[in-house]
Amino acid sequence: MKTHEIETAGQRLMQAAEKRDDKPQKCRRLSTLLQNEREEAVERRKLEEQKINLHQKELQLRREELDHQRRQHELIREQMQHQAAQTESLLKL
Repeated sequence: MKTHEIETAGQRLMQAAEKRDDKPQKCRRLSTLLQNEREEAVERRKLEEQKINLHQKELQLRREELDHQRRQHELIREQMQHQAAQTESLLKL
């Protein structure tokens, strides 16, 4: 009977030792996973910032293009007014 108790106690000790050995591995795996997640989050943030910067540049280019078109239209309108005034003065002659 004592032999059985000793064997059982020995098995429990072995199991407890295995569990203790398992914990650091699990901690390391969790730590690695958390580190990977942090790195991925940093990369996502960088990509998002690049995307935002690109979008801002596109908007700025579009604004500049619209300003240019507005100036072109204004020049055309002024030319048309000038031509209309010339035509009117020629008709009066």
